[in-house]
Amino acid sequence: MRVFFKFYHLFFAILTTIALVVHLGDSNFQIIDFLSYFTNLSNIFSAGIFWYLALRKIFNYKFTDSLRGASTSYIIINTIGYWLLIANLPDQHIRSWINLTLHAIMPLAVTAEWFIFPRTNKVALGEAIKWLIFPLGYLAFVLIRGGLSGIYPYYFLNSATLGYGQVLINSFGLTAGGLMVAGIVIFLGDRVKFNQD
Repeated sequence: MRVFFKFYHLFFAILTTIALVVHLGDSNFQIIDFLSYFTNLSNIFSAGIFWYLALRKIFNYKFTDSLRGASTSYIIINTIGYWLLIANLPDQHIRSWINLTLHAIMPLAVTAEWFIFPRTNKVALGEAIKWLIFPLGYLAFVLIRGGLSGIYPYYFLNSATLGYGQVLINSFGLTAGGLMVAGIVIFLGDRVKFNQD
């Protein structure tokens, strides 16, 4: 099981890292623009967790369990948002295999990981609120940057075309949805027995 544990995390960490690096190169290494997309951030976060779990010999389980849950929540939120709101938009300028990796393969791998490798410590439901700090910080960054530069990564956050009222409503909906996803991740995770090995 430990060999499979390391191989699983290492394989998907390598795959996602390659996809992200190539995608960054395709964007002419415009770092700020690249990091303005939650897809890239959530996959960077998940790949980082997978690298850590694959290579670290001694685990701080409580620490990594909470981060695993946060990673799962972020990538599920991103995946749902992508397939519901963005997937059918034209001119996405992303290679098909990278799109598949970041919006399907890695999200499935991260979600499955939450259940395949049971947690060693219980993650309190209150962690869901803490996990929202990162998405809320991202949302604030996007809105402030967009207000200053006029550049928005997603149409549903574009206050120039939608107005601040609609963007606030959209932001509230995203936050509520994120909190719900995080709560479900924790709740369903509790259905899996802890690994005491």
